[in-house]
Amino acid sequence: YVKHRTMHKSFFLYNLVQATHHQFKSPTAFAGFAIHPIETVWTFLFIFLWLLPSFPHFLPVVIPLVFAFGLLNVYLHCGYAFDCVEVVLPLLFVNTSSFHNRHHEKVSTHFGEILSFWDYVFGTAGETYKDGFFSGYSWNLQRYK
Repeated sequence: YVKHRTMHKSFFLYNLVQATHHQFKSPTAFAGFAIHPIETVWTFLFIFLWLLPSFPHFLPVVIPLVFAFGLLNVYLHCGYAFDCVEVVLPLLFVNTSSFHNRHHEKVSTHFGEILSFWDYVFGTAGETYKDGFFSGYSWNLQRYK
């Protein structure tokens, strides 16, 4: 969350790094992988370090997490919202496709890359959810019943 918001709030970082990804106002699964090399390193640096031979005990944890992050990334940018996923993920405070699409529509809100929870904590959940902490989640639940 902090990394992503920092890149949006800094004019220099946004134009150098984030503008590449935000060319896609209506995201596709490919947009999720259209990121600047600086953002790639910044996002995955700790994972790269964990994959060093001196840390072999992390492999059973890191490999499934990287796979899960890749799947979530494709879903967040696929341009579709699947009912079962849109109902379950918010209960876990995990970002959803509809929530992340708001970020591509309005680049000044919805910064959570994995967890939408932090958008509520820091007040960046956007105009859609003015009625309180859980209103964004109830909006998803009501929309997809």
